[in-house]
Amino acid sequence: MRGPQWAKVQHELDLLEATAPKASKWVPRAIEQTKAMRLAAKLRDWAPTMLHLREVLAELFAPNSDDATVKELKTVVKQYEHMWEMPIGNMIDQVSPFRATISLLSEPMQDYTITAAGHDQLLMWLLNHKSTEDFNRLIALCRPNTDDSLILAAIASLQQTRTFLAEALYSKPTQSPYPSLKEFLLELASLHVDETVHSSLVSVQQSFDPMLELLTTHSRTPGAQACYDLKKISETGHFHVMCSLRESEQLTCEVPEGSFNYEALAELRRQFLMTDVPAELDGATNLPQMLEELVEKFKLLEEYGRCTMELFTLGHFAYNIGHRVLSIAPREPVSTVEQHLKELQEKLADWQNAVDNARGQHYFLNYFTVRELCHLVKEVPLIGSDDHWSGVWPLPLRRPAGQQPGHAEEGDVHVGPLESGWFERGGHAQCAG
Repeated sequence: MRGPQWAKVQHELDLLEATAPKASKWVPRAIEQTKAMRLAAKLRDWAPTMLHLREVLAELFAPNSDDATVKELKTVVKQYEHMWEMPIGNMIDQVSPFRATISLLSEPMQDYTITAAGHDQLLMWLLNHKSTEDFNRLIALCRPNTDDSLILAAIASLQQTRTFLAEALYSKPTQSPYPSLKEFLLELASLHVDETVHSSLVSVQQSFDPMLELLTTHSRTPGAQACYDLKKISETGHFHVMCSLRESEQLTCEVPEGSFNYEALAELRRQFLMTDVPAELDGATNLPQMLEELVEKFKLLEEYGRCTMELFTLGHFAYNIGHRVLSIAPREPVSTVEQHLKELQEKLADWQNAVDNARGQHYFLNYFTVRELCHLVKEVPLIGSDDHWSGVWPLPLRRPAGQQPGHAEEGDVHVGPLESGWFERGGHAQCAG
């Protein structure tokens, strides 16, 4: 509570005292006790926060096992564990020994340090990016790679937060480490905190994970990023094969953060041809084996997609455009993919034989393309009115070779050639021919 606010409280208490006189003036004492209680509540939150901050930022401090400020804050933590059980009349005496330490910082800075200590990852990231030149280069490189307003706002807030803390985190410790926590507090005390500074810290904390993903991904070389993608795909990637006439749409790999389409997977494979894959990365110790399995799976799934397209083109009734025909879970062995492909190749061979045999045994099937046959299979069982027949009659019965238009034999039924684009406008099932 700021000075003007306390003045307002004191004014209201003075009015209360004037309307209910007491034997002695009690307002000043009540004000001091209320301030003491509020300070005790702040100490209860701030003391453990500063101890944690001292631990996270340990590299900024000189070794000192006898730091008086650290000992004092540990005493606060112990004594204030049951703060709300203390009588309010004793609050002034309880906070007096610690008032000088917390008063080193303004109340806005006290709140700022409490917020800052709540996000260790941000603090460690700031410590690891001491070079302003490298930091600015990283931001300039990454900013054009996103149009997400929240991430862009977080990047701006990160720049402001780093600039605000630069003196305390980089300049002073470079000259000499802080000999004690008190010296660090004195350095923070020289900084002016307003609502904009505090809100920038909150903004970067709230969007830190997606922002870090952007900064990390676009700061790596293509080869290094390929290794991280390899680890991600091997551990969490779900491969899906879709029925499509376009090869680029047949294969995708979904990971928790997004997905890799066919082009991205092909580019990843190309990157590995120019990259030395490390034996270990972020705890994973079998990257060469991961690479070998990924390349083999990719090759097998490519072939699976081509077989699916052939079955669709040959009119197999189980394959339609846009249908997912196969999914492979993370860490599923290559042998499983091989078995799926073998079964599909056998199905393709069986279907080819069935189509050839059917055309050989039933010559009239040769008057129709496979696409038209698929349409008949779909529509004929549904025919129940003239409207349904209108979707079938346009199918042509081809004229025998050599017969001219207008010279039909008695009993022959001839329908004119299929109008161009008829099937594409909806007069067919999703089968190729």
